[in-house]
Amino acid sequence: MNKFLCFFVCLLAISASAQKKPTYWQQHGNYTMDVKMDVKAYRYKGTQQLVYTNNSPDTLRKVFY
Repeated sequence: MNKFLCFFVCLLAISASAQKKPTYWQQHGNYTMDVKMDVKAYRYKGTQQLVYTNNSPDTLRKVFY
């Protein structure tokens, strides 16, 4: 009985792991920032570069960050 129960549990675990995973696309962004800080004037000045990789088949019209 214990062997059967162990076999059944293993079979369920294998079956559950073999289920089709939902399809999604991992997006990736690389940020580079060059910021100068003026402590006396409480100001920041700088540039930022974002390289964004869209791995989905859809065209992105906007990117929010």
